[in-house]
This record gives sequence, C-alpha cells and structure tokens, in this order.
Amino acid sequence: MQLELGQKIDRYVVESVIGSGGLAVVYRVRHARLGSFHALKVLRIHTRPIRERLLQEGRIQASLKHPNIVNVTDIVDVGDSPGLVMELVEGPDLGALIDSGTLTLAQVDALARDILGAVAAAHAQSLVHRDLKPGNILIEVSERGLVPKITDFGLAKLVGSNGGATNTQSGVTMGTPAYMAPEQIRDAKSAGPAADVFSLGAVLYELATGAMAFPGDDLLDLFARVGRAEYVPTSSLRPDLPDRMADAIACALVADVDERIGSVAELLDVWTENGAAPMDEGGERVWGPEIVQRVSTLASRVPADAREASSDTWAPEATPAPAPRAADPVETPAPAPPARSPLLFAGMGGLVVLLAMGVGAFGVSRLLVDRAVPPPVPDLVPVETPLPVDPEPEPVAPEPVSSGAPEPAVPQPAVPAPQPAPNPAPAPVPRPPDPVRPPPAPVEPVEPVPVPVPKPPPPAAVRVVVEGEGTVELVGDAGALPVPGEVPAGTYRIRVTFPGKPAKTLPEPVTAVVGRTLTLRCVAAFRKCTPQ
Repeated sequence: MQLELGQKIDRYVVESVIGSGGLAVVYRVRHARLGSFHALKVLRIHTRPIRERLLQEGRIQASLKHPNIVNVTDIVDVGDSPGLVMELVEGPDLGALIDSGTLTLAQVDALARDILGAVAAAHAQSLVHRDLKPGNILIEVSERGLVPKITDFGLAKLVGSNGGATNTQSGVTMGTPAYMAPEQIRDAKSAGPAADVFSLGAVLYELATGAMAFPGDDLLDLFARVGRAEYVPTSSLRPDLPDRMADAIACALVADVDERIGSVAELLDVWTENGAAPMDEGGERVWGPEIVQRVSTLASRVPADAREASSDTWAPEATPAPAPRAADPVETPAPAPPARSPLLFAGMGGLVVLLAMGVGAFGVSRLLVDRAVPPPVPDLVPVETPLPVDPEPEPVAPEPVSSGAPEPAVPQPAVPAPQPAPNPAPAPVPRPPDPVRPPPAPVEPVEPVPVPVPKPPPPAAVRVVVEGEGTVELVGDAGALPVPGEVPAGTYRIRVTFPGKPAKTLPEPVTAVVGRTLTLRCVAAFRKCTPQ
C-alpha cells in the first residue's frame, strides 16, 4: 500500500519517501512521542513468501549489533503486511559515493576495513548476506567522518551445522548478477560464506578503481565472465593501488570456490597486512570537509536504475512493479531451457496428415490416369491391330535368351535374300508384344481427372547454430554429429565440452525441426547449452 505523507502508522508519522524499489518503499518517519527519526520499510508486493522474507530480514538485522550494520529497532503492522522500523542513515549508498568522484587511497582503506569487519562479524554469527553490493552499503556522516553501514539482509541465510538454509529452494539464482559468485549463480541454496567473499571482492574492486569488475547488460555474457572471473586487472585502472589491496581483491575474485580465500576474516588480514594501521593522508584528515560536503549534497538514496542495469537484483515474483532497484533483493529461478510448446507437436502432426493426404491423392490420381491412358509399348511397329505371326517367317538370327524360361525371339529387321530378279520388299513384320506387359484391350476413353500436384517435401537437413563457448555435438541414433552445421531432423541430446572441463552430455533433449534453425546458446558458468 502507498502511504500518505502525515499518515500515522502505529507510533510513527510518515514524513517523506527515501527510496523506492520493485518490492518495497522506504519512508522517513518520526516517532510521534519521542520525536526521533527512523526509516520504515514497507512492502509493495504482498505475497506470503515476500512477507516471510521481510520478517526474516528484520530478525537478522535486529540480532546484529555492529556499528557498520543498519540496526532494526521495531516491526509494525502496515495493513496486512509487516513494516520494518530501522536506523535512519541520511546519506547516499556506496555506489553513489563512488560515482561522485575518485576516492583517495586512505579513504578507500578506511571504508574497506569497516565493510570487511561488519561482514566478518555477521559470518561469526553464522549469517551469510548473499547480496553484498555498493547499493546495499549506506554512507553515514558522523563525527569520525564517513561510516559505511550494511543493510538489506533480505537474502541472508543462517548457516547451520549441515550448511542448510531456510526459505531458499535448490536450483534458483538469488542476488545481483554483477556481484554474485559463480556457485551462487548456479544454486543460491549452496552459497556459503565464500560467496560473500567473492561479492566483497567485486565491491572492493569498484571502491578502489571506480569501475565495476563485471559490467554489462547481457546476462549470459555477464554470467560467462563471472564464471571465468574475467575482469580488467586493478593495475590497469589504478597503478598506485598498494599490493596488499590488489592482492586482497585478486584472492577474493577467484571463480573456483576451493581455490578462493577461505573467509572474510582472512580477506581482512590480507587487506590490512595482518593488522597494519590504516593509511593516512600525510598529516591531513582522511575525511576532510570537501568529501563531507560532497556526501552531504548527494541525494539520500540514488535510484538503482541510474546505475548499471547489471546491478539490479533478480526478482522472483510474476507481478511486475516499477523498475527494480539494486536495493531490493529477491530471488528468481535460474535460466532454464524453454519448455517445448504443445503447438509444436500439434503442428508436426498436422504436417504428417497433410503429407499423407497429398500422397494418397497423388496415388489415386495416378491409378485413374493409368486406367484411362494405355501405357506405351516399347519397340513396336505402329499398326492399327496386332497381326498374327507368320508360322514360317523368313530366317532371322534370334537374339540369345539370357534366362531359362523360353522367350519368343525378337526378329531383326528383315533383309531380302538375293534374287536373280527384283521382287517387291516383304511386308513389315510387327514385333511381338512384350511378354511382361501385353497390349491392353481397347477401352472407352475416360475424361481425365485433374491431378493435384503435391508439394515437394521439405529438405531433411536442419541448420544448427552455436553461440557462446564450448565444443558441441548432437548425439542421436546416427551417433555424434559436430555442430555448427546441418543435421538430419530428429531428437538429440547435447554433448558439450567447455575449456578445461570434461565432456558433459546434457539430460534435456532438443528437437531439430525441418524448416527451422536450431540455435544453441552455451554458457560455461552454467555448463549448459540452451535452445533459443
């Protein structure tokens, strides 16, 4: 529900809108009796899973007492949904701060230490955030300068003794694509603390260089680069970055979870060189008046759609809302091969029926034509009626008979024997009718029936196009056929070999339909090839 300014919700009065996303709206509210200011997060989509996830977010943030984590102080009823009352942070998010100008190395160092310390504290309480990104880190202006505060624990999970979690289904993708670990893309339920390590690597990369580690709008291409941990080295964007910072980012942005640095606490040790003092500005204050003034003039919250589209959090709900923000995390089923429409099979059945009708009509018409028109008799001398063969024809050389069955000899053209006196040429002797197909008896003429000309059958070959990575073969009854190229129409299974990985035969069959190009999009991060 949309709250009106001045409306009273429980003990709080709505004063203004701070931010709005696909799932929730955040309002600035005032306590009616104490006069203190707070943030109130109210849902825009009122489904049971979303309400349960908001309650889980409130319980998690309320349990984390840390100076760099936004605290939840109360839960109120807003209509038939809960609303979270939170600590009010009247500053921009980290993404807006990065976009406003380059930060000094000392400022980068100070912010990174606070962020890493907050996530390490959450992990110490067995909580994994799963949506760490600049949009979920707010910046507060305090007496000691700029203080980052992590918020939006809506996708967080409690890691138990068996590594499980609640409210998460297997095989779904949850989080923000540009900041998700490869294993989180494949299955969010299996994502543990190491997934937060990878996300922090992407956040630190952006904090230090001012550029996203994995930019782009094409999700499949983005997932492929995340799966390979393919990014521009920090040395190319900021050569003055200290080795300890560059090493920490490189240790976090490792695609293989088994080779990635083990925990956020270890990552903090690498960043600080095992407890070294923070950097200074050569005697100057790290947070001078210029940077404080810059933050004060920024909007309290920058809409997520003003940043890269790839930083939007995936949403699971079918009900569309205004453009989703990176600050509103939700879950979405991972990309799956499109279901085959029943219209395809109905169309194929109709095509078979039409072909059968055409072939049947063609056969009937040919039968009628054969009955109406006598077939030509080869090698016969044209005569009006067949004549009996003379029992004593002039001697001719019979042709040899190849089979054991007796066949009448086919006479050669008559050659008159030499006579002392010219005699008239003998009458032409007709050739005997073909023993296999005797001349048909005369029939009365029949009106010819128009013969429908059947359409030629479509070509049997189907063109296959492969996009993305990997070596692909289609395995069918005839064996494995390499693609791209042409294959016979039919049903196949895809066998794909990605670089550095063994060949894998995918369980989902694909159908090559005559007259349609079969396009396969292969993504190494998913180890899948999907028909488009």
